[in-house]
Amino acid sequence: MNETKGSPLDFRKAAEAKAADIETRLHHIGSAEDIAATFHELHVHQIELEMMNEELRTSQEELEISGQGISTYTTRLLLPT
Repeated sequence: MNETKGSPLDFRKAAEAKAADIETRLHHIGSAEDIAATFHELHVHQIELEMMNEELRTSQEELEISGQGISTYTTRLLLPT
């Protein structure tokens, strides 16, 4: 998987570039092999996006959990016993 980190705009620009490349290749398709190769490329990219999405979800959950822990710890420090 790509270890690309960036803003949504960076992802959008990269996706636009890939889409333009694929559209250009689609205009020149002449064989079943070309179609199969393009389909494979799109399928791999879809799986990559799904993996990145899962990684983002996991990171978000971890951040929420760590934020709750910090909140509890801070509250305990501030409250007299």
